[in-house]
Amino acid sequence: MTDINRDALMGKARCLDDLNSADFREWLGLTRQADRLRRDLSNVRAQGRFTAAVAQHGSPAEALRAVQYEVEALTERLHEATVAGSDAEEDRRELDALLNPVTSGLITKARALRERKAALEGGRGHIERARTSRERAIGDLVEAGLPRRMADRQAKPTLADIEALGRELAELPGEIERNDALLTSYAGRVELYLAETTHEEEAA
Repeated sequence: MTDINRDALMGKARCLDDLNSADFREWLGLTRQADRLRRDLSNVRAQGRFTAAVAQHGSPAEALRAVQYEVEALTERLHEATVAGSDAEEDRRELDALLNPVTSGLITKARALRERKAALEGGRGHIERARTSRERAIGDLVEAGLPRRMADRQAKPTLADIEALGRELAELPGEIERNDALLTSYAGRVELYLAETTHEEEAA
């Protein structure tokens, strides 16, 4: 894949991510407010709107020129927004199809991470069962005649095993968060796709 194609894919992905951003949601709220104000303004009597426009622009001729510019600008914005909206939907369909294997992999990983977290934590989780199993093993060894200190060293699972499970559990929320972030980010998934594509091209 050429650098141009990679850049084009990433550009589309970033644009789609922008549509899921806090800035977009804030912009959308303000745009809806502006639309409501335009509707309210359209219901005001024309004489009042014209008089206000003349006062704002200084003369009837300037008020007319201003509204002509506004009509031209709105016509251009309408065309640009319509084309951009159509392009965005096309880009979304294209990337959804292209990234489907990556997305499926992330969904599978998310399920596995959550299942692993559930398996480790809680009173019946692997960690607690490992602690119980260790204490039982120590008791059996002591009962068999080993000193407590030696039993501590020989009992399975070891303290290191249990601590490793604890570290794994502590790291899982961060892994889950990072995986979820990739699932909701087109740019993140495109980066994964490009990395896999590069690896396959180099291996070929």
